[in-house]
Amino acid sequence: MKKILWILLCLVVLTTSAFAQADLSGLTGSFEDFADGVATSLPLAAAIGLNWNDAYTKGFPHFGVGITTGAAFIPVSSFNEIADVLEISEVSAITDKVNLGVPLPVYCLDARIGIPILPMDVGVKFGMIPESAKEFLSGMTDFGFDYSMVGIEARYAILEGKGPMPELSVGVGYTRLTGNITMPGIGSQSIDLPAELNSTVGNTLNIAPSDINFGWTANVIDLKAQASMNLLLFNVSAGLGYSHGFTQAGGGFDGVVMIDDAEVTQAQIDELESAGIDNLSGTGLEILSQTDGGNFRLFGGVGLNIALLKWDLGVIYGLADQSLGLSTNIRIQL
Repeated sequence: MKKILWILLCLVVLTTSAFAQADLSGLTGSFEDFADGVATSLPLAAAIGLNWNDAYTKGFPHFGVGITTGAAFIPVSSFNEIADVLEISEVSAITDKVNLGVPLPVYCLDARIGIPILPMDVGVKFGMIPESAKEFLSGMTDFGFDYSMVGIEARYAILEGKGPMPELSVGVGYTRLTGNITMPGIGSQSIDLPAELNSTVGNTLNIAPSDINFGWTANVIDLKAQASMNLLLFNVSAGLGYSHGFTQAGGGFDGVVMIDDAEVTQAQIDELESAGIDNLSGTGLEILSQTDGGNFRLFGGVGLNIALLKWDLGVIYGLADQSLGLSTNIRIQL
Protein backbone atom coordinates (compact mmCIF):
# COMPACT_ATOMS: atom_id res chain seq x y z
CA MET A 1 0.00 0.00 0.00
CA LYS A 2 2.84 2.42 0.79
CA LYS A 3 4.28 1.89 -2.70
CA ILE A 4 0.89 2.61 -4.28
CA LEU A 5 0.54 5.81 -2.26
CA TRP A 6 4.05 6.87 -3.33
CA ILE A 7 3.17 6.79 -7.00
CA LEU A 8 -0.10 8.58 -6.30
CA LEU A 9 1.77 11.23 -4.33
CA CYS A 10 4.04 11.86 -7.27
CA LEU A 11 0.97 12.42 -9.44
CA VAL A 12 -1.25 14.33 -7.02
CA VAL A 13 0.59 17.59 -7.55
CA LEU A 14 -0.71 17.59 -11.12
CA THR A 15 -4.07 18.68 -9.72
CA THR A 16 -2.65 21.98 -8.43
CA SER A 17 -2.51 23.67 -11.83
CA ALA A 18 -5.36 26.14 -12.37
CA PHE A 19 -4.56 26.84 -16.01
CA ALA A 20 -1.81 25.89 -18.43
CA GLN A 21 -0.89 26.93 -21.94
CA ALA A 22 0.94 24.42 -24.13
CA ASP A 23 1.31 23.37 -27.74
CA LEU A 24 0.10 20.12 -29.29
CA SER A 25 3.53 18.68 -30.02
CA GLY A 26 4.59 19.31 -26.41
CA LEU A 27 1.43 17.65 -25.08
CA THR A 28 1.68 14.56 -27.26
CA GLY A 29 5.43 14.35 -26.73
CA SER A 30 5.12 14.48 -22.94
CA PHE A 31 2.54 11.69 -22.80
CA GLU A 32 4.60 9.61 -25.24
CA ASP A 33 7.70 10.13 -23.07
CA PHE A 34 5.67 9.00 -20.06
CA ALA A 35 4.55 5.94 -22.04
CA ASP A 36 8.12 5.14 -23.06
CA GLY A 37 9.28 5.44 -19.45
CA VAL A 38 6.54 3.12 -18.24
CA ALA A 39 7.25 0.70 -21.10
CA THR A 40 10.85 0.25 -19.94
CA SER A 41 9.64 -0.64 -16.44
CA LEU A 42 6.80 -3.01 -17.38
CA PRO A 43 8.94 -6.03 -18.38
CA LEU A 44 10.68 -5.82 -15.00
CA ALA A 45 7.34 -5.44 -13.24
CA ALA A 46 6.05 -8.47 -15.14
CA ALA A 47 9.05 -10.49 -13.90
CA ILE A 48 7.92 -9.96 -10.30
CA GLY A 49 5.85 -12.88 -9.07
CA LEU A 50 7.05 -16.48 -9.43
CA ASN A 51 10.59 -15.10 -9.07
CA TRP A 52 11.14 -17.43 -6.14
CA ASN A 53 14.63 -17.82 -4.80
CA ASP A 54 14.89 -21.56 -5.39
CA ALA A 55 15.53 -22.55 -9.00
CA TYR A 56 13.42 -25.73 -8.79
CA THR A 57 10.43 -26.82 -6.70
CA LYS A 58 11.13 -30.55 -7.23
CA GLY A 59 8.75 -33.04 -8.78
CA PHE A 60 5.19 -33.96 -7.98
CA PRO A 61 3.67 -33.86 -5.36
CA HIS A 62 5.91 -30.99 -4.17
CA PHE A 63 4.24 -27.57 -4.36
CA GLY A 64 4.31 -24.05 -2.94
CA VAL A 65 1.78 -21.24 -2.43
CA GLY A 66 2.60 -17.67 -1.44
CA ILE A 67 2.28 -13.96 -2.02
CA THR A 68 4.78 -11.67 -3.74
CA THR A 69 4.97 -7.88 -3.51
CA GLY A 70 7.43 -5.50 -5.12
CA ALA A 71 7.95 -2.60 -7.45
CA ALA A 72 9.65 -1.62 -10.69
CA PHE A 73 10.81 1.97 -10.99
CA ILE A 74 9.66 4.43 -13.65
CA PRO A 75 12.24 7.10 -14.62
CA VAL A 76 11.39 10.43 -12.96
CA SER A 77 12.00 12.18 -16.29
CA SER A 78 8.74 10.64 -17.52
CA PHE A 79 6.80 12.68 -14.96
CA ASN A 80 8.94 15.80 -15.29
CA GLU A 81 8.17 16.05 -19.02
CA ILE A 82 4.42 16.19 -18.34
CA ALA A 83 4.95 18.65 -15.48
CA ASP A 84 6.96 20.97 -17.73
CA VAL A 85 4.30 20.98 -20.44
CA LEU A 86 1.46 21.55 -17.95
CA GLU A 87 3.58 24.17 -16.12
CA ILE A 88 3.54 22.42 -12.75
CA SER A 89 6.80 23.13 -10.93
CA GLU A 90 5.78 21.20 -7.78
CA VAL A 91 6.46 17.82 -9.41
CA SER A 92 10.23 18.17 -9.16
CA ALA A 93 9.96 18.73 -5.41
CA ILE A 94 8.80 15.11 -5.14
CA THR A 95 10.61 13.42 -8.02
CA ASP A 96 13.94 14.84 -6.81
CA LYS A 97 13.51 12.71 -3.68
CA VAL A 98 13.04 9.37 -5.47
CA ASN A 99 16.49 8.65 -6.89
CA LEU A 100 15.60 5.14 -8.04
CA GLY A 101 12.54 6.39 -9.92
CA VAL A 102 8.83 6.44 -9.18
CA PRO A 103 7.78 2.96 -7.96
CA LEU A 104 5.27 1.04 -10.04
CA PRO A 105 3.78 -1.31 -7.43
CA VAL A 106 3.25 -5.00 -8.16
CA TYR A 107 1.68 -7.71 -6.05
CA CYS A 108 0.26 -11.16 -6.73
CA LEU A 109 -0.63 -14.54 -5.32
CA ASP A 110 1.63 -17.20 -6.84
CA ALA A 111 1.85 -20.97 -6.74
CA ARG A 112 3.99 -23.77 -8.19
CA ILE A 113 3.58 -27.51 -8.43
CA GLY A 114 5.96 -30.21 -9.62
CA ILE A 115 5.17 -32.26 -12.72
CA PRO A 116 5.10 -36.08 -12.46
CA ILE A 117 7.97 -38.04 -14.09
CA LEU A 118 9.69 -34.98 -15.68
CA PRO A 119 12.04 -32.73 -13.65
CA MET A 120 9.73 -29.74 -14.18
CA ASP A 121 7.45 -27.42 -12.27
CA VAL A 122 4.64 -25.14 -13.44
CA GLY A 123 3.61 -21.90 -11.79
CA VAL A 124 0.76 -19.42 -12.00
CA LYS A 125 0.38 -15.90 -10.59
CA PHE A 126 -2.59 -13.62 -10.25
CA GLY A 127 -3.08 -10.17 -8.79
CA MET A 128 -5.81 -7.55 -8.80
CA ILE A 129 -7.25 -4.84 -6.59
CA PRO A 130 -10.58 -5.86 -5.04
CA GLU A 131 -13.48 -3.44 -5.40
CA SER A 132 -13.51 -2.82 -1.65
CA ALA A 133 -9.84 -1.78 -1.75
CA LYS A 134 -10.48 0.51 -4.72
CA GLU A 135 -13.31 2.21 -2.83
CA PHE A 136 -11.14 2.55 0.28
CA LEU A 137 -8.23 4.04 -1.67
CA SER A 138 -10.53 6.35 -3.61
CA GLY A 139 -12.17 7.50 -0.37
CA MET A 140 -8.78 8.39 1.11
CA THR A 141 -7.20 10.08 -1.89
CA ASP A 142 -9.98 11.00 -4.38
CA PHE A 143 -8.04 8.89 -6.86
CA GLY A 144 -9.01 5.87 -8.89
CA PHE A 145 -6.45 3.09 -9.20
CA ASP A 146 -6.80 -0.21 -11.05
CA TYR A 147 -4.31 -3.02 -11.47
CA SER A 148 -4.28 -6.62 -12.64
CA MET A 149 -1.63 -9.26 -13.33
CA VAL A 150 -1.96 -12.80 -14.63
CA GLY A 151 0.89 -15.07 -15.67
CA ILE A 152 2.13 -18.62 -16.13
CA GLU A 153 5.61 -20.14 -16.15
CA ALA A 154 7.22 -23.54 -16.66
CA ARG A 155 10.74 -24.49 -15.52
CA TYR A 156 12.88 -27.50 -16.43
CA ALA A 157 15.62 -28.58 -14.02
CA ILE A 158 19.00 -29.21 -15.61
CA LEU A 159 20.46 -29.91 -12.15
CA GLU A 160 18.14 -30.94 -9.32
CA GLY A 161 20.37 -29.83 -6.46
CA LYS A 162 21.29 -33.24 -5.10
CA GLY A 163 24.17 -33.42 -2.63
CA PRO A 164 26.62 -30.52 -2.99
CA MET A 165 25.34 -29.61 -6.46
CA PRO A 166 23.25 -26.46 -6.98
CA GLU A 167 19.81 -26.35 -8.51
CA LEU A 168 19.89 -25.12 -12.12
CA SER A 169 16.82 -24.56 -14.27
CA VAL A 170 15.66 -22.88 -17.45
CA GLY A 171 12.18 -21.45 -17.80
CA VAL A 172 9.69 -19.78 -20.11
CA GLY A 173 6.68 -17.70 -19.12
CA TYR A 174 4.00 -15.24 -20.15
CA THR A 175 2.55 -12.32 -18.15
CA ARG A 176 -0.19 -9.79 -18.86
CA LEU A 177 0.00 -6.66 -16.72
CA THR A 178 -2.45 -3.73 -16.78
CA GLY A 179 -2.89 -0.62 -14.66
CA ASN A 180 -4.66 2.72 -14.60
CA ILE A 181 -4.63 5.82 -12.40
CA THR A 182 -7.36 8.48 -12.56
CA MET A 183 -7.03 11.82 -10.75
CA PRO A 184 -9.72 14.51 -10.42
CA GLY A 185 -9.53 18.25 -10.57
CA ILE A 186 -6.75 19.18 -12.98
CA GLY A 187 -7.09 22.76 -14.18
CA SER A 188 -8.12 24.03 -17.60
CA GLN A 189 -5.75 23.43 -20.48
CA SER A 190 -5.30 25.52 -23.61
CA ILE A 191 -3.39 23.70 -26.34
CA ASP A 192 -2.08 25.66 -29.33
CA LEU A 193 -2.55 23.72 -32.56
CA PRO A 194 0.18 23.66 -35.23
CA ALA A 195 -0.01 26.35 -37.91
CA GLU A 196 -0.65 23.77 -40.62
CA LEU A 197 -3.88 22.79 -38.84
CA ASN A 198 -5.19 26.32 -38.26
CA SER A 199 -7.09 26.51 -41.54
CA THR A 200 -8.65 23.02 -41.34
CA VAL A 201 -9.04 22.40 -37.59
CA GLY A 202 -8.64 25.64 -35.67
CA ASN A 203 -6.20 27.55 -33.49
CA THR A 204 -6.70 26.28 -29.95
CA LEU A 205 -7.78 23.04 -28.29
CA ASN A 206 -9.49 23.93 -25.00
CA ILE A 207 -9.90 21.36 -22.21
CA ALA A 208 -12.16 22.22 -19.29
CA PRO A 209 -11.15 21.28 -15.69
CA SER A 210 -11.07 17.51 -15.88
CA ASP A 211 -9.81 14.19 -14.64
CA ILE A 212 -6.41 13.11 -15.91
CA ASN A 213 -5.71 9.46 -16.69
CA PHE A 214 -2.54 7.40 -16.93
CA GLY A 215 -2.73 3.80 -18.09
CA TRP A 216 -0.61 0.89 -19.31
CA THR A 217 -0.92 -2.63 -20.68
CA ALA A 218 1.90 -5.11 -21.27
CA ASN A 219 2.04 -8.61 -22.73
CA VAL A 220 5.44 -10.01 -21.83
CA ILE A 221 7.15 -13.24 -22.93
CA ASP A 222 10.02 -14.24 -20.68
CA LEU A 223 12.99 -16.63 -20.86
CA LYS A 224 15.33 -17.23 -17.95
CA ALA A 225 18.07 -19.41 -16.47
CA GLN A 226 18.51 -19.60 -12.69
CA ALA A 227 20.86 -21.28 -10.22
CA SER A 228 20.34 -21.61 -6.47
CA MET A 229 21.96 -23.34 -3.50
CA ASN A 230 21.01 -24.04 0.10
CA LEU A 231 23.42 -22.88 2.82
CA LEU A 232 22.11 -24.05 6.22
CA LEU A 233 18.89 -22.04 6.79
CA PHE A 234 19.56 -19.78 3.84
CA ASN A 235 19.13 -20.07 0.10
CA VAL A 236 20.94 -17.88 -2.43
CA SER A 237 20.26 -17.57 -6.15
CA ALA A 238 21.32 -15.74 -9.29
CA GLY A 239 20.10 -15.77 -12.86
CA LEU A 240 19.88 -14.21 -16.30
CA GLY A 241 16.61 -13.46 -18.07
CA TYR A 242 15.29 -11.95 -21.27
CA SER A 243 11.86 -10.32 -21.49
CA HIS A 244 10.17 -9.26 -24.71
CA GLY A 245 7.27 -6.93 -24.11
CA PHE A 246 4.41 -5.72 -26.28
CA THR A 247 3.32 -2.62 -24.38
CA GLN A 248 0.88 0.25 -24.73
CA ALA A 249 0.85 3.18 -22.34
CA GLY A 250 -0.19 6.79 -22.22
CA GLY A 251 -2.80 9.09 -20.79
CA GLY A 252 -5.18 11.92 -21.37
CA PHE A 253 -7.98 14.07 -20.03
CA ASP A 254 -11.57 13.18 -19.16
CA GLY A 255 -13.40 16.49 -19.55
CA VAL A 256 -15.16 18.75 -22.01
CA VAL A 257 -13.04 19.42 -25.11
CA MET A 258 -13.69 22.28 -27.52
CA ILE A 259 -11.82 23.87 -30.41
CA ASP A 260 -11.91 27.67 -30.56
CA ASP A 261 -14.88 27.61 -28.13
CA ALA A 262 -16.95 25.40 -30.46
CA GLU A 263 -17.90 21.74 -30.25
CA VAL A 264 -15.49 19.26 -31.80
CA THR A 265 -16.56 17.91 -35.21
CA GLN A 266 -15.79 14.54 -36.75
CA ALA A 267 -13.66 16.20 -39.43
CA GLN A 268 -11.53 17.84 -36.72
CA ILE A 269 -11.23 14.54 -34.86
CA ASP A 270 -9.93 12.86 -38.03
CA GLU A 271 -7.36 15.62 -38.57
CA LEU A 272 -6.11 15.52 -34.98
CA GLU A 273 -5.72 11.74 -35.01
CA SER A 274 -3.06 12.17 -37.66
CA ALA A 275 -1.36 14.73 -35.37
CA GLY A 276 -0.94 12.24 -32.51
CA ILE A 277 -4.21 12.29 -30.53
CA ASP A 278 -5.42 8.70 -30.62
CA ASN A 279 -8.87 9.08 -29.10
CA LEU A 280 -10.69 12.42 -29.16
CA SER A 281 -14.29 13.38 -28.50
CA GLY A 282 -16.22 16.23 -26.98
CA THR A 283 -15.71 14.67 -23.54
CA GLY A 284 -12.02 13.80 -23.52
CA LEU A 285 -8.84 12.87 -25.34
CA GLU A 286 -6.20 10.18 -25.06
CA ILE A 287 -2.62 9.93 -26.28
CA LEU A 288 -1.09 6.45 -26.49
CA SER A 289 2.29 5.02 -27.40
CA GLN A 290 3.11 1.43 -28.34
CA THR A 291 6.48 -0.20 -27.78
CA ASP A 292 7.70 -3.61 -28.89
CA GLY A 293 11.11 -4.56 -27.55
CA GLY A 294 13.21 -6.74 -25.31
CA ASN A 295 15.53 -6.35 -22.35
CA PHE A 296 18.07 -8.65 -20.73
CA ARG A 297 18.12 -8.63 -16.94
CA LEU A 298 20.19 -9.95 -14.08
CA PHE A 299 18.39 -11.12 -10.98
CA GLY A 300 19.19 -12.73 -7.68
CA GLY A 301 18.18 -12.97 -4.07
CA VAL A 302 18.51 -14.53 -0.67
CA GLY A 303 15.94 -16.62 1.15
CA LEU A 304 15.32 -17.85 4.67
CA ASN A 305 14.01 -21.42 5.09
CA ILE A 306 12.28 -22.37 8.34
CA ALA A 307 10.64 -25.78 7.91
CA LEU A 308 7.81 -25.27 5.38
CA LEU A 309 7.98 -21.47 5.58
CA LYS A 310 10.07 -19.66 2.95
CA TRP A 311 10.84 -15.94 2.88
CA ASP A 312 12.68 -14.42 -0.09
CA LEU A 313 14.13 -11.02 -0.94
CA GLY A 314 14.99 -10.38 -4.60
CA VAL A 315 16.43 -7.73 -6.90
CA ILE A 316 16.11 -7.37 -10.69
CA TYR A 317 18.38 -5.21 -12.85
CA GLY A 318 17.58 -4.34 -16.47
CA LEU A 319 20.80 -4.25 -18.50
CA ALA A 320 19.60 -2.18 -21.47
CA ASP A 321 18.19 0.78 -19.54
CA GLN A 322 19.70 0.24 -16.04
CA SER A 323 16.19 -0.08 -14.59
CA LEU A 324 15.62 -1.66 -11.20
CA GLY A 325 13.02 -3.89 -9.56
CA LEU A 326 12.70 -5.14 -5.99
CA SER A 327 10.49 -7.88 -4.56
CA THR A 328 9.73 -9.99 -1.51
CA ASN A 329 7.88 -13.30 -1.30
CA ILE A 330 6.57 -15.35 1.60
CA ARG A 331 5.16 -18.83 1.00
CA ILE A 332 4.46 -22.29 2.30
CA GLN A 333 6.43 -24.84 0.31
CA LEU A 334 6.45 -28.60 0.59
